[in-house]
Amino acid sequence: MSQLINLFNPHLLPPRPLLTFRKLLWTALLVMGLGTIGFGFLYVQESRMELNLDSAKAQLSAKKRLLEARRQAQAPNNAFEKLLMEAKAELDRQKRLDAIINNARLGDRQGYSRYLTAIARRSLSGVWLTGIDIRAQNDGLTLIGKALSPKFVPEYIGSLESETVLQGKQFSTLEVKASTYKGYDIVKFNLHSSIEGSK
Repeated sequence: MSQLINLFNPHLLPPRPLLTFRKLLWTALLVMGLGTIGFGFLYVQESRMELNLDSAKAQLSAKKRLLEARRQAQAPNNAFEKLLMEAKAELDRQKRLDAIINNARLGDRQGYSRYLTAIARRSLSGVWLTGIDIRAQNDGLTLIGKALSPKFVPEYIGSLESETVLQGKQFSTLEVKASTYKGYDIVKFNLHSSIEGSK
């Protein structure tokens, strides 16, 4: 009778190496595959982002063109409104001018030639005028002149009173100053009045 003896002891087997060539190869292939997949995923994502960016740029450009077209379309309306405002302002000016004319605020509506004619008729030797000013708003009359002697000034004023158009006037200011002209002693005078005579 024979008896079998189990001589197999796993601990007695020689240890196997953890990293074999085959395992290293499979690990390298796995890492390369995962890297390739990851790179491909990132590439696809980047391409999509670039496409989205290009699309957004195109949409933005289209909106800018649309806004510019709308702004140009509205420009004539702004010009029309400006023209309308200018026309209204001109109408207001015409109304104010009409009111001034109707209210006789322009002074003597018959003109001032009659005053100038009266002044020209009353010349006096030794007196000459250098300026005449007739104010439209208040019918003020200012005579600026020179005389060879101070006594000629009242004589000249008296001669003006005989003119019908100047009758009723009152001189509010009379200035007389001594001066010289070409070596001669003269006087300068400035006469101001408010005309109250008939127009």
